[in-house]
Amino acid sequence: MLTRYVLEPVLNSSSLTLLLIRTTYLEMFLPQLILSLVFVLAGLIMAKYPPKKINPIYGYRTLRSMQSQEAWNYAQRVSSRRMVLSGIAGLLVFIAAWMLEFSEGIHAMLMIATLILSLVYVVYNVERNLKKKFPDTRV
Repeated sequence: MLTRYVLEPVLNSSSLTLLLIRTTYLEMFLPQLILSLVFVLAGLIMAKYPPKKINPIYGYRTLRSMQSQEAWNYAQRVSSRRMVLSGIAGLLVFIAAWMLEFSEGIHAMLMIATLILSLVYVVYNVERNLKKKFPDTRV
């Protein structure tokens, strides 16, 4: 079961009473929350501070995106937006799973599926857009 009950002391009108407080196993949901926030933050950072020149360290780096400076700039702009959208989708899945109290197994599958689909969505979408906008690249 996902819920547990904890007795927590609370000071109420000069008397100490015990309240039965329902808590959720937040630690089970933390990886999903952290990964979703990483996607959102990485996308926002890339949007605010995109890499100016093609480099092997920072930015959306694929053969197609590194074919020209124009393709590079376009890929950085598109990938940062897609990362933010993927992160928001992950946060929505996190909220739904937390509120609906899915079992640990179902939540684990949702978390893995959300991560994989987010990565596939970003790469597929950016590469497809690059191929449309820069059709003459040899990749």
